[in-house]
Amino acid sequence: MFSDHIVLYTTAALLGVTHTLLGPDHYIPFIALGKARRWSLKRTMAITTLSGIGHVFSSIVIGLLLVFLGKEFLNFEAIEKFRAPLAGWLLFGFGVAYTLYGVRHAWLRRNQADSEASSSASWLIFIVFALGPCEPLIPLLMTPAATISTSTLIAVCIIFSLFTVTTMCATVVVGCKSIDLLPNLRLSHLAHAFAGGAITSCAVGMLFLGL
Repeated sequence: MFSDHIVLYTTAALLGVTHTLLGPDHYIPFIALGKARRWSLKRTMAITTLSGIGHVFSSIVIGLLLVFLGKEFLNFEAIEKFRAPLAGWLLFGFGVAYTLYGVRHAWLRRNQADSEASSSASWLIFIVFALGPCEPLIPLLMTPAATISTSTLIAVCIIFSLFTVTTMCATVVVGCKSIDLLPNLRLSHLAHAFAGGAITSCAVGMLFLGL
């Protein structure tokens, strides 16, 4: 029994780390927006953390319903098949719209527009992540955990969430710090357009490459 706990907890931690690192959409949008909008690292981390929590929480809720209601009451596969493309297309739409905004911003050189759209960008990226699935990883772990005990189920959810959000934040910090080391190419007026292009690329990877 003890070994079962260890296996579940270790698997939850590893899946939390690997599924985050293998999904560029978990960190590139935050790095791109943070640098383009000149957010402080503290603010970028706050938005990344909240979005990560929303990302895993929605899947945990669905997973819990699956565990306690059963497959006969909840078609999990159908829900995830709907959520995955929905999140991908929402991110794609956001990326394209932000790219167009960036091109317009570069053309007009209106830096005062940055603060006006900052709050909207934060909320939009949060909503996209809250709707996006964490793949069927948590439910696959939650079902065997629930057969052991409720406390084990809760522990698996917490471990997976903690390692997912922590990996997101760590990757965003590394990305932001790495960009700071790059030479200044005097392309700051194109930062929004580049950010939009990066977000759009992540969405294309989600939709067509399975990233």
